[in-house]
Amino acid sequence: MIYVQVSDGLNTATAVVGPFTVQPKPPSVHIVSPGRNSQITAHIPLNLEGSAYDRQETLTDGQFRWSSDRDGVLGTGQVLTALKLSAGHHKLTLTITDSQGRVGRDTIQIDVIPFGESPSSSPVDWLIFSSIALALLLLVLVLAILVWRRRRTTGNQG
Repeated sequence: MIYVQVSDGLNTATAVVGPFTVQPKPPSVHIVSPGRNSQITAHIPLNLEGSAYDRQETLTDGQFRWSSDRDGVLGTGQVLTALKLSAGHHKLTLTITDSQGRVGRDTIQIDVIPFGESPSSSPVDWLIFSSIALALLLLVLVLAILVWRRRRTTGNQG
């Protein structure tokens, strides 16, 4: 209920309004991990994590239902390890149905690459790899020169 009292200094007015009811809403759902547009390796366990809020009730692990448009139902739980996702593009959905039948969901897209293939690399990854390879090559070259000089010096003394 809302109670309002207004006065202009001479006159006073009072009003009471209510009670109010707020319409129930479905659970608010969010997939925490994996991140959107992630690249995952096929047949490697993948940890799924979600969060949800329902202002009308406390949600249980059994209300968290995970699915893939490619592989079907994956299981239940706020945290779930999905085993052996098939290779390809997946739309992962976390669906929560509260005790009154109201449904909330969140969806992300991931790419599952075949086991043994490497995910597409960014130019930064290639630059880092190239720099490390060049540094190792230079280290081997310096060590080879040092060994050669030492053998040459040792050979001239004996």
